[in-house]
Amino acid sequence: MKRQSIVCKVLTLLLIMGVNIRAGASSILLADKQSAKANIIIPVKPTATQQFAAEELKKYLGKITGASFSIGEKAPGSAIRLQSESFSNSEAYRIEIAGKDILLTAGSDRAILYATYDLLERLGCRWLAPGFDYYQSGAEIIPKTTRLQFTLSKAIDESPVFEYRKLDVAGSRTLASDKLKQLIDWMPKARYNTLRFQMDKETSKPVKWDKYRTDLIPEIKKRGIILEVGGHGYQHFLNSGMEGGKLFNQHPDWFGKDSACVSSPSDRLVFNTENPEAVTYFTDKIVKFLKDRPEIDIFDFWPPDVGRWQDCPGFKQHGTPQERQVRLANYVYAEIKKARPDIRMEIIAYSYALMPPENTPLNPEILLEICPINQSFEKQLYDASASTHPEYIQSIEAWRKAFKGNITLYSYYRKQAWRSAPNIIPHYMQKDMQWFRKVPFQGIACYAESLYIRSAGLESGCKC
Repeated sequence: MKRQSIVCKVLTLLLIMGVNIRAGASSILLADKQSAKANIIIPVKPTATQQFAAEELKKYLGKITGASFSIGEKAPGSAIRLQSESFSNSEAYRIEIAGKDILLTAGSDRAILYATYDLLERLGCRWLAPGFDYYQSGAEIIPKTTRLQFTLSKAIDESPVFEYRKLDVAGSRTLASDKLKQLIDWMPKARYNTLRFQMDKETSKPVKWDKYRTDLIPEIKKRGIILEVGGHGYQHFLNSGMEGGKLFNQHPDWFGKDSACVSSPSDRLVFNTENPEAVTYFTDKIVKFLKDRPEIDIFDFWPPDVGRWQDCPGFKQHGTPQERQVRLANYVYAEIKKARPDIRMEIIAYSYALMPPENTPLNPEILLEICPINQSFEKQLYDASASTHPEYIQSIEAWRKAFKGNITLYSYYRKQAWRSAPNIIPHYMQKDMQWFRKVPFQGIACYAESLYIRSAGLESGCKC
């Protein structure tokens, strides 16, 4: 009995000291009685994102423990060290314990931030949604403890399946900079890496990127978020209202032709992409737009929403809509790259141009997004028994066979469109994602939550 009592006392002492007795496990004491027992180490000349990651770590460790953590040089005791290393996937990271230190090693600045949030999650933090007012402080869960330690049995290695994980603000009916900042703040916590913003929205509520860029660029850059701007937008670079409203009268042959083969000023008809002067005018406008906005990482080169590629029968000689779209995209992308070699461009497989062209291959450097707008959510997208799905399955399979570049999916998991309380369909989404990985897709886009409360009640969105 005496021996058993001694063993129990030893076990109790080990637990009090914070020593994990599981085979192979290591434990680091981070704080005790509101006193920090580890500091945060970053490179001597940190990037903005590395500095921000350290500040986030300091902030949330402080919230958990009430202790004040320092960022700086190695001091006696333990440390949480943020560092870079080459990984095959730039967004991969590793969390491990080495001696008295916790190492957060990542392949990019953005991944350093992901590793930081991963560590905090393993310490009990949860970020369920952006911090919008209507969640009444329930979007964030931060544990409270006077003694905090991190225990690890083996190194944690994480790497994303999808290269592009996008949030699109197009579904929001009203926007404000403070709400957008809350959304941007949440994105890396949920491991989204791309924010898609409309260059100019087609509906009654303006959502112009230029209106918000001054406020949002610093928030986007310090988190390493990829900025994608554009949306349905040929008409923003060539339309009848340009040149003081005289462009159509000056150059009617630049515009699309209706079923009677008469030039039309309508934005619903794609402009005459076979007219060299029109294409040059159009391309020059795009190049200037992108040169003046160096913060844009991906430019969406999409035609007008459900825009028709000429109604005049004579235009059939120029090829199918998909042939004309790809031919134009290849040319415009080559011109853009002369001015902005760092930028990516994306086109959309949608509406009249859902299928890949037969004769004109798309430049594999261009991104492709497939848009199954009429997807039935009663059955999985890959289930051909849903009446709307066969054409999307055919498009996905055909594009994946014909195109060697990156393909993403434009999803419709936006629940606020149902005008009801959130309807969560995780199992449906999970099965879709498993199929997307097999296709394979390189990414998925999801609508962001609404950034306001409807007068009739709460309207929210989804975390995809």
